[in-house]
Amino acid sequence: MCEKNLDSSMNSYQEETKPKGYIKQLQWDMAIGLQQVDNLKPSKYLEQISEKNILGELTIKEVEQSLREYYTTKEKQKDINHNELECDFVSMRIVELLNQDNFKLSVNYLKYIHKYLFQDVYEFAGEFRKIDFSKHEKILNNDSVAYGDSKTLAESLEYDISLEKEKNYKGMSIVEVIKKLLISHLIYGKYILLEKVTQEQQQYL
Repeated sequence: MCEKNLDSSMNSYQEETKPKGYIKQLQWDMAIGLQQVDNLKPSKYLEQISEKNILGELTIKEVEQSLREYYTTKEKQKDINHNELECDFVSMRIVELLNQDNFKLSVNYLKYIHKYLFQDVYEFAGEFRKIDFSKHEKILNNDSVAYGDSKTLAESLEYDISLEKEKNYKGMSIVEVIKKLLISHLIYGKYILLEKVTQEQQQYL
C-alpha cells in the first residue's frame, strides 16, 4: 500500500446523506424502547403502520385513527392484549410529544406529559396519586424504588425543580452533565407523582 493511501489528508471527504425518515425512525425506536423498560412490546400492527409513518405514507394522526379502528375491532372480538394496547398508544403519543417544542420544567408540565402519554390508557392520567405503595422490580432484584410520600409530592417536586433550574450546564464537561442528569433522573424517580399504576393497583385509587 502506497503512502498516499495511508495519508487521510490526501483523500477527499464524501458527503453522507441520511435515509428517508431517519428522524422519525429514531423517534419510534426511542418511543418503543421506553416501553420495553416495563416489558411492554408493540403489536405487529403498530410495527406495520409506524413503518408507513416513517416513510411518509401515513401522518401521525392517521396512525392514531388506524390504532383506534384496530382496537375497536379487537374489543368487539374480545381479543385485546392490554399490554400491546398500552405500548401502541403510549409509543404513538411519545412520537407526537417529541415533535412539540414547548417543554417547560415545572410540576404542571410533568402532569401534562403524563396525561398526554397515558390519555388513551388510564382515566387518572395526569393526576396526583393518592396512595403510598411500593413496586418490586425484577431489574432491581425485586427491590422497590423509594417512592415519594403522596401527601407531599407537589412540594417535593417543586423543591427539586428549583434546584435543577439553578444548575449551569454550559460550564460543565459532558461527563459532569451526564452525572447531573442521572442524579436528576433518580430524584424524579424517587418523588414521581404520576406513577403508572397497574390494573391490580387501580382498585385502591
